[in-house]
Amino acid sequence: MNCSESYKTVFEKNKESGEMVRLYQFERQSANESGDTEWIMTAEEAYIFRSKDQDSKIIAYNFKFSQFNIEDKKLQTMLTAGKGEIDYEKKKVFLTEGVTFKDSKNRYAEGSSMEYSMETKIVNSNEKVILIDDGRRTVCLKGVEIDRENEREVCKGPNIIHRQEEGSGQEFNELFD
Repeated sequence: MNCSESYKTVFEKNKESGEMVRLYQFERQSANESGDTEWIMTAEEAYIFRSKDQDSKIIAYNFKFSQFNIEDKKLQTMLTAGKGEIDYEKKKVFLTEGVTFKDSKNRYAEGSSMEYSMETKIVNSNEKVILIDDGRRTVCLKGVEIDRENEREVCKGPNIIHRQEEGSGQEFNELFD
């Protein structure tokens, strides 16, 4: 018996093309020189692209990116999305499909797409984003820029503020879809 008779060739349909490596249950961590964790990225499925013998891009599905405060080692920010793309050359994370952003003070943002700069630690979007902070919902119809290090949120274009009352969250979100 030879291999061609006993085994059938399996062709998988990949979500991405041109990748060097495809991994399931992916996790990657970054640490500083002292060994303190800077960030952790996890994904159900990840595609790693390489250029010039180093990773140039990672595209991940069911993506979670957690960044830590080096001084107190506590979680600083968390980004989740159906799809995330880390571009190492641009030092940016591009997120789509049900994006959420949460910080250490339980402030929360949700939208359909966001971009995160690993250098400036600023979240940016040009699409509708809902900010949730202390029971107040702000709908930024033209997007948002969130800079947690400087405690700054800027809604682009018109925004609508709504004080959350029990049971009203779902109805409020549906108004702007």
